[in-house]
Amino acid sequence: MLAWIVAAFAAAMLGASLTVAFLLTRESLVFGPFTAADWWVFLNLWRPLLIAGAVLAPLFSAPLAFGAVSLIRARRWPRPQADVIAGALCGLGSLGLVLLVARLLAPGESA
Repeated sequence: MLAWIVAAFAAAMLGASLTVAFLLTRESLVFGPFTAADWWVFLNLWRPLLIAGAVLAPLFSAPLAFGAVSLIRARRWPRPQADVIAGALCGLGSLGLVLLVARLLAPGESA
């Protein structure tokens, strides 16, 4: 349980950091040099992204992890290997859920 919580928060930190790094790189290449005030706007995005990730990562991965643990116990699969495989699949599944929700909630063109 503790490993799952630590992994969820590590994913939130990594996701927030990579998102801000991507935005900084993209905006500096597309729109040229920024003033110091413009850089602070991007750096202040990190905290809300971290908070959102700290809520969404456990929220989206908890049902998948519960299902995986239940399936592993019911089928009596060997624990270390099954746990690693289930963890990787739950991580990818929760990433897919986050991307799906972000795609549905993002402003933009409708299909």
